Amino acid sequence: MASSVENELDIALLFRRLWRGKALIAGVALAGVLLAAGYAHWARQVWSSTAIVDRPQLSQLAVYYDQRQLLTLLEGDTSSALNASAVCDEVYQEFLLQLSSWDSRRDFWRRSDYFRDKVKAHPDRQAMILDRLISDIRFQPADAARGTHDTVILLADNAAASSHLLSDYVSFASQRAVAVLNSNLREEWQSQWRANQVRAMKSPADAGPMAAQPLSVSPSTPIGAEPRLSDDIRTWRYLRSPEPPISRESPRLVLLMVMWGVTGAIAGAIIAISRRQVT
Repeated sequence: MASSVENELDIALLFRRLWRGKALIAGVALAGVLLAAGYAHWARQVWSSTAIVDRPQLSQLAVYYDQRQLLTLLEGDTSSALNASAVCDEVYQEFLLQLSSWDSRRDFWRRSDYFRDKVKAHPDRQAMILDRLISDIRFQPADAARGTHDTVILLADNAAASSHLLSDYVSFASQRAVAVLNSNLREEWQSQWRANQVRAMKSPADAGPMAAQPLSVSPSTPIGAEPRLSDDIRTWRYLRSPEPPISRESPRLVLLMVMWGVTGAIAGAIIAISRRQVT
């Protein structure tokens, strides 16, 4: 029975010890808050900008669609119009492939002044800096179950740079997509053109109108040996355009100060109780 009484917790005594050690508790808590403020000041400032993209409208890639339509005529299919939705999907999927590509992110940073400025400050850490910057561009694919669209996020050292760099990166990915699309179109076109020429030489009677030089769908649209390519194609449209963020991604000063302050207060309370017990 005596042992049971000895092991009972005296709440009143515990609170008296905490009250007597209130200065110590407040001091340790304040030290935690100051440490958090110092860390937030010296730690790397991270600002994030977000862009949400979706497939382009047909009017944004009219030139490409026209050339794809002419390619179907070159192949001899004059029975039906080219599916506009399929062309938009084809263009957008190539854009997403470039947007999420590791190579696209690497090449974008290598060409940017932002990367060069960081390498100037730390020339011996070039590979490490590049690797970190590549991971600072994050692509999140659309999720129909959650109702989310394709999203790309870019982290930078300040708010203005994050939105500016993200806008540049989206345009850069689009340029790469346009280059691939135009290259594929040129190869398909030239391959079909050569096939038509071979058929015309083997059997002019069976070659039909596709062997004409050049075939004209209308007086203004002759079909020659090369497609009419254009780089002025928008392979995406914004649902949310990049804007400078209002608050930084990290470090979050208020959250850090609260967490470190509470941790300091708990540590101070433990020290105060232990000290009193020794006394």
